[in-house]
This record gives sequence, structure tokens and C-alpha cells, in this order.
Amino acid sequence: MWALRDWVDRILRGSPGTPPPTPEGEPAEAEAAEFGAPEVAAVEDYPAAIAAYRQCAQWLTAAIAAVAAVFVAGLQVSVLQDLTVERAVLGFLAAAVVVGCAGYIISRAANVLSPAEITMVQLARDSVRLAQAAGARRRPQGLDKGTISLITDINANKGLLFPVGVRTISDLYHLACGHRLRRQHRLPNQATAHRYTRSLMDFVELQQIRKRYKSLLKALPWSGLVALAAVLGFVLLAHKDESPPKVTSPLPVQIFFTDDKKALRSEQWPEGCARKVPRGTAVGGSLKEPEVAIPRVDDACPQHRGTVSTRVGVVIYPK
Repeated sequence: MWALRDWVDRILRGSPGTPPPTPEGEPAEAEAAEFGAPEVAAVEDYPAAIAAYRQCAQWLTAAIAAVAAVFVAGLQVSVLQDLTVERAVLGFLAAAVVVGCAGYIISRAANVLSPAEITMVQLARDSVRLAQAAGARRRPQGLDKGTISLITDINANKGLLFPVGVRTISDLYHLACGHRLRRQHRLPNQATAHRYTRSLMDFVELQQIRKRYKSLLKALPWSGLVALAAVLGFVLLAHKDESPPKVTSPLPVQIFFTDDKKALRSEQWPEGCARKVPRGTAVGGSLKEPEVAIPRVDDACPQHRGTVSTRVGVVIYPK
């Protein structure tokens, strides 16, 4: 994704592009000479840049959908391995958060794939309103910041977007419609105005896609963090405690001591208890390795209290 983004940036920064072709297939320089100008400014390859942005958005959509599917499948498998009401609810909430974050990113990517939301008629009308507001030194009414920024960008690139002799978006629109303008110098014909109009709308679409793509990239980090936090929260909250249950009250037990006297000595049990099977009472510790008190068995295995680990022997809990 980042490699594609760099490729798009190289196209937009470094590609000299080609001027719009003339109807007869003649070079643009000849048409410019006809109007009395040295040449027509080269334009960027807008369609290629637009296609590159949309390809990035398509790949990103596929990647996000795949990652979300893996996360949701993993949550389902984890819940089904030990199905309880609590784990099912936590798994559902985590999956909902993951799907919501993925859906938000995919909706932003869909905005990149959608066409421009403004037409040439609206653009010409808004440019006139903005110019009138600027002339009257007042705030333009009914124009959002995005439209104002777009018209400002177009006016800053007049030499690239307008043919020789055309100064405003409204003039270009009227020429493309076949209207005549009151100008002292010669103006381009309708076919030329049509070509530049298409190039201008490609520029508008590219500017809108750039804005949407930046919004998409800004939404990626926090959406990913929220989805990851949901998965980690499920793992931590639904984690099953694997520690053995504790002895909460005295329990009668029977102990089968090992014959390893060295192990008995290391666990502080009398060596004489080797191979003995005394009865006693579990008074603490865990059920797997309880702390047991045994009565006197014989002189070699006197009364004692200690922890019966798996090295010392096996504890049986009679029914």
C-alpha cells in the first residue's frame, strides 16, 4: 500500500504529462501559435493518478476485509473452545467492534472510489459567487470550505488548466457551451474548450480523491488500534484461570508416598514414610498439591504436616 502511495506521489510530482490533443491530431503548440501564444502548458496525467489512488483503495479494502475476517474467525473459534455465556457475550462485543472498525475503513475507501460530487455547472456558478464575494470583500454565502479551497486551487493553476485567453472557470464553461464572450483577443474554439473542461473535471476529481485518501490514511491507525484493543480485551477478560482450585475446608485424604527417600527429604518429609499409605486431612494449599496433616504411622513415619507435591506422592480424595 505504501509503495503504491509513493508511486502515486511520484506520478503527481514528476510526470510532465501531455497536453490535450487537438481534434485534427495536430500538436497543441500549433493551436497555441494560432492564438498568438508561444505554447500551451502541459497538464498532468490526471486519469492515471486517479486510477492509482483507486487501485490503492481497492487493495486496502481487500486487505482490511481479510484481516477483519481472520480476527472474527479467531474470536469464534476461541469462544467455541470453551463456550460459556460470559465468553459468548465478550466474543460478540469484540467481533462487533472489529467489524465496525473494518466497515468504517471500507466506507472511507468507498469514498475514494466514488466519482466527483461537483459538476462543471456547479463549479462555474460557485466560482462566480466566490469572485463576487471577494470583490465586495464579504464572506461567501452558501459555499463550504472544500469548494472554496477547490476553486482556489484551480485559480492557482490557471496556466495548466485553462487555454490561452481564458481567465475564469465561468468563461471556460461558457466557451464549452458554445457561447460567445466579449474579448478583444482571440479565444479558443468550442472543441478546445471541451477538452480543457474534461481536463479541469479530472483535476477536480483528483483533488477530491486526494482529500478522501488522506482522510482514509488518517483513520487507519486509530481504527486498527481500537480493533486490536477489542481483541486483546477479549483475550484478557475471557482468559480462563488455569490454576488448580484451592482447599477451602478440611478434607479427608489418603496419601501414597513415593519410595524416593531423597525426594521425601528434599520436601521435608520423614524418610520413613516411603511407600507408606497413611490417611490424613488436607488443610490448605491446592487440591493438586495440598498441605496435609497425617497422624503417626510408626516410629519411622511420625505425625507430620507438610505439602504433598507430585514428587512426594499422590493424594486421593475418598468419596
